[in-house]
Amino acid sequence: MFELWLANSRKLASGRVDSGIRLSSGPLNILVCTDIIPEDDAGGSGRVAWETAKRLAAMGHRPVVLTKGARNKKDFEIFEDIEVYRYRGGPLKLRALVRDIIARHGRIDVMELHHPYTAYLALTALKGVPAVYNFHSPWAEEYCIRARDLGINPLRRFIFAGFRKFAERRVLKSSSVILNASRFMAERLKAAHGLDSRLIPLGVDLDKFRPAPDPAPLRARLGLPPGAFMVFTVRNLASRMGLENLVEAAAAVVRERPDAFFVIGGSGYLRGKLEGMIKAAGLTDSVRLAGYIPEDDLAAYYQCADLFILPTRLLEGFGLVTLEALACGTPVLATPVAANPEILGRLDPGMLLEDISPAGIAAGILAFMPRYVEDRAAMRARCRRFVEENYSWAKYARAVERALLDAISAGSPR
Repeated sequence: MFELWLANSRKLASGRVDSGIRLSSGPLNILVCTDIIPEDDAGGSGRVAWETAKRLAAMGHRPVVLTKGARNKKDFEIFEDIEVYRYRGGPLKLRALVRDIIARHGRIDVMELHHPYTAYLALTALKGVPAVYNFHSPWAEEYCIRARDLGINPLRRFIFAGFRKFAERRVLKSSSVILNASRFMAERLKAAHGLDSRLIPLGVDLDKFRPAPDPAPLRARLGLPPGAFMVFTVRNLASRMGLENLVEAAAAVVRERPDAFFVIGGSGYLRGKLEGMIKAAGLTDSVRLAGYIPEDDLAAYYQCADLFILPTRLLEGFGLVTLEALACGTPVLATPVAANPEILGRLDPGMLLEDISPAGIAAGILAFMPRYVEDRAAMRARCRRFVEENYSWAKYARAVERALLDAISAGSPR
């Protein structure tokens, strides 16, 4: 399959679409390339792509989103006045779609790229268009973690990890500017590809994610116990997220505090294992797997929670969910790994757990509960204020705009 994909990509080398690129001091026509958007699937990187497009549009630019086809979704839609094109298939189909976009908009000034696969196809299809790449995580490393969990044989892992690293490197070297949201991920980029990047911390939608005056009606609507101490997380259900450790920690917490109630949102291959662990530990009344949480309900879950927990084991590239929880006034406890300390270390080092172990997570939650009860209002206000003063999508989008203009000035390295 890889050989066919690569062969098709190479066929485009002599027949790329000409973008009609120009250097512009006015509104830019921006092609935002991403594997996912929040309308189609959960994921922090997809949210970054979408929020950036929205803010760039609000600044007067003309972003168009190119993303993978999704089940039960149309090939073309408009959301919040932004055109979304979904491609299905390989590079030849994407090339035809890019031609349609250019016919409609006249040109593409610059590309804003978010994931290696879609980015690789777009770069192959477009000739001489400057690009800015957002390095959210190392694609090959993420794949290897997932492949080991799923029992994929070592040879197959080696081949497909090699393909991912090759494609990602090609994308990176074809981009005029590389962006990173954290020092941790900048170091991973340097280690994996030997490349430097520009650090721009992410933002959060301060209107959507905000404190609720009274969470009781929200809990009733979501079917959550009214008097419980609610611990919430929302994650891709994958092993690197540390959710097995969280379930083990929940058992220890509930033994001492029967009023604790855990909600784990998200979908993924780990769900069956987590269900088995919850049942075996007798936690069916204390731990709920909420599944995929629709966009319209996500803020309500944050607002209902007394505590947001981030039990990450590996590769937390930034922690967008941390900002969303804090914006709702909900305190966060997180493992002291990856990029977690870069946000919480600034707010309150006491919000970082001792380690990633179930015992460490349980101890942190149990120690936090009485402190929260004593200082609830002030703690929640401090969380909200910290995000308001330090993180916004508007600020992030201005920095991305600067990167796009710098990329146009530098020209394409391809």
